[in-house]
Amino acid sequence: MTIEQIAAIRQKIDNIDEQIVDNIAKRTKLARELAQHKGPTRDLNREHGILTKVKYQASINDVDTKLIDTIFHLLFNNSIIAIKKIKNKW
Repeated sequence: MTIEQIAAIRQKIDNIDEQIVDNIAKRTKLARELAQHKGPTRDLNREHGILTKVKYQASINDVDTKLIDTIFHLLFNNSIIAIKKIKNKW
C-alpha cells in the first residue's frame, strides 16, 4: 500500500469520525427537544428496544456487540445529562 493510499484511507476514517460527532450532537439536540414534551426523563423499555435493535445490526455487520452496548449506554447517559441541564433551566 502506498503512502497516498494510506492517507486516503485515513481521510475516510477522519470523515467518519466527524460524522459520528455530528450525529451525537444531533441525537443530543433531539433528546433535549423531546424532554420538553414528555414526562419521565428515562424510558427503560425504549432503551432496551434500541439496544436490541443496534446489537442485532452490529452482529450482522461483524461489530462487537459489547462495544455497541457500551457506546449506547454512554449515549443514553449523555442524553440524560443534557435533559437534566435543560430541566434545571426551567
